[in-house]
Amino acid sequence: MGLGSWVKKRAKKVGGAAKGAAKSVGRAAKAVGRGAKRAGATALDTTDTVLRAPGRALHGVPVVGRIADSIPSFRDPLAPVFESVVATNLAKAEALPVSDEHTELVRRYIETGGDDGTWLSRGLRAKPRFHRGGWILKTQPGAEAMTLDNDVFVRDGNLPIRRYVHELVHVGQYKVLGRTQFLTSYFGLSAATIAYRWMRRRPTVPMKSSPHEKSAYAIDERFCNWASSQTTSSGQAVDCS
Repeated sequence: MGLGSWVKKRAKKVGGAAKGAAKSVGRAAKAVGRGAKRAGATALDTTDTVLRAPGRALHGVPVVGRIADSIPSFRDPLAPVFESVVATNLAKAEALPVSDEHTELVRRYIETGGDDGTWLSRGLRAKPRFHRGGWILKTQPGAEAMTLDNDVFVRDGNLPIRRYVHELVHVGQYKVLGRTQFLTSYFGLSAATIAYRWMRRRPTVPMKSSPHEKSAYAIDERFCNWASSQTTSSGQAVDCS
């Protein structure tokens, strides 16, 4: 076979191989495109799932999961809403001074020792602010007060010692659990649901079996049992009604 014929034959083979490679690349590109489309749909579905039910495992979509975890509002949709709720309530509320006798009685009870004192100490150390009013109380039918971390909103501005103790316990619970964990277990709702209701100022009622409410009621009851045999710094009997 002459050199010219050999070159033509080899060129024909190379051309065929190149054509086949091109077809393979084309098929691979189409497969990648289909995969990307499916991945995109999965990503959208997963993002929607995150928004509707944050905290669920993002099975099969690790990249989207990592992105979602890097955005605070994906990890905890209640976090940005909480700050807004506090700010808008403060704008409508008035400062409510706390009686020095209340604080002094609580400190005396703490000195008796026990777990109750631990919770009340946490509450006092946080230096909570008490306020009269706030729209949050309209979403809490029947509640006399609502604690939002360091801010306590009191419906009628009346702060008897029992209510003061009760809300101090909640402040202490926030410090241990954090805002979202406290609120989700207090209401028995997801963070997304609480955020949704608060943004629309809809009723959000604590669940009857809330361990935080049960604990606060138990502590304020034990405090009042103790206080019934005490007097205030001015020599008055403690009114724990």
